[in-house]
Amino acid sequence: MIPGLGFGGTTSALRSYGLTQQGIADSIERLATGQRINRASDDPSGMQAVTRFDADIARLEGAIKSLERENHWLAAREGGFAALGEMMIELQSAVVAGANTGARSEEELAALQLQVDGILAGMEDVLLTGSFNGQSLFGETLRSFGSVGGGGDDDDAPRWTLANMKSGGALSLTGGNLEKTQELVDGAVNAVASQRAAIGAKMNANLSEMDAKAAELEALTGVRSGIEDTDFAAETANLVRNQILQQAQLASMQIGNQNANAVLALIDSATPANTGVFD
Repeated sequence: MIPGLGFGGTTSALRSYGLTQQGIADSIERLATGQRINRASDDPSGMQAVTRFDADIARLEGAIKSLERENHWLAAREGGFAALGEMMIELQSAVVAGANTGARSEEELAALQLQVDGILAGMEDVLLTGSFNGQSLFGETLRSFGSVGGGGDDDDAPRWTLANMKSGGALSLTGGNLEKTQELVDGAVNAVASQRAAIGAKMNANLSEMDAKAAELEALTGVRSGIEDTDFAAETANLVRNQILQQAQLASMQIGNQNANAVLALIDSATPANTGVFD
């Protein structure tokens, strides 16, 4: 318990001591949390600004994560198209070999057709089962991937796809239209290359947008930090200053209390003893 001075300055001294003690507590809290603003009363306008910055930072972080996720998905899709491209090259080689009918027996063409069927089965598996985190990588199938024929003035003209290259199909090597087969495969190879190029362009665009948002995020975080975070050097200096001031205030109050007691002692000694007898 802090002793009183016994004079009119007691209230003022105790109030100053209380303010110094509160300053010490505030400095310790700021140094412990690393934040200059721990509650709205510390800096109402600063807290309002920090809240707005928090919302903007959360928006940017969400946008960056969304772009990162999209690029992961695009990378997986591009990998699938790379696999399809390799199969397309094999398919194109088989079709070119099968188109040389003059030097091929029916047995050789049948063997090439079996090879084509195997390649098509592999492509179909990639198209149907390729997924990333439960999301399908491809919306295409052999029946929609690449096509020739149809369109133009003849609406009834047949439209062929890779599915027609299977055994018994209209574009098989063992009885189909080999000219159309080659045209179809060439178009499919170009389609795969175009898809991969489009994916690469989109990934690059996403990376550029991510860089821009990351720079904006860094700037916002820096401004927010300047408003909310503790200046450790300044706060440590405040703590030391208040601790020294507190010690001085304690010493002053103790001296004042001693002086007050001395004055009271003098008053007591100067007052005549009460004998209880009145003249």
